[in-house]
Amino acid sequence: MSRKRNKKRSFTLNYKHLVKKPQVFRRLFGISVDEFNEIVERCYPLWQVRVEDPKKVSGRPYGLKGIEEHVLCLLLYYRSYITHTFLGVLFSRP
Repeated sequence: MSRKRNKKRSFTLNYKHLVKKPQVFRRLFGISVDEFNEIVERCYPLWQVRVEDPKKVSGRPYGLKGIEEHVLCLLLYYRSYITHTFLGVLFSRP
């Protein structure tokens, strides 16, 4: 008798999913999606010069994808002061 295994759904916070739920976004991060996008837009040039350009050499890739998820992680940390370990679980990649 063969059993079908249920695929486990992993819970991670990411920009693509959260932007579709603006009320949840505001409750979690304390700002609207539009305000968040403005922050990302203003920070992107500096992010490109200080983070992305130097990282084009080989090395370990970032666990978070792009500036959006880095800013989300930072906002959640500042808003709730949770531990880095817990942030790692929330933003982890399967």
